[in-house]
Amino acid sequence: MEFIARTETVIVKLKGMAADVLNRLIETGFYTNKSEALRAGVIRLGQEYGLVDLAEYYEKRLDEAVRKSGKKPTYEEVMETIERTRKD
Repeated sequence: MEFIARTETVIVKLKGMAADVLNRLIETGFYTNKSEALRAGVIRLGQEYGLVDLAEYYEKRLDEAVRKSGKKPTYEEVMETIERTRKD
């Protein structure tokens, strides 16, 4: 699955349970802001409906980051980054 990196601005009005859940996600520290929580929710829906393969997505992002940095990370650096990402 190939996705084009683009920015989409969306105005969303939430009320009731959706608004309560979103606020609790921020209050409990799962996400730092509403935009971050909504982005994660959209990605999870994509995953649930078979539109997103997160392993492929992160592999491509890692490859892009390595190419942009101009240096090849060690195995230990890659594993450390993966572990740090899993904790976040």
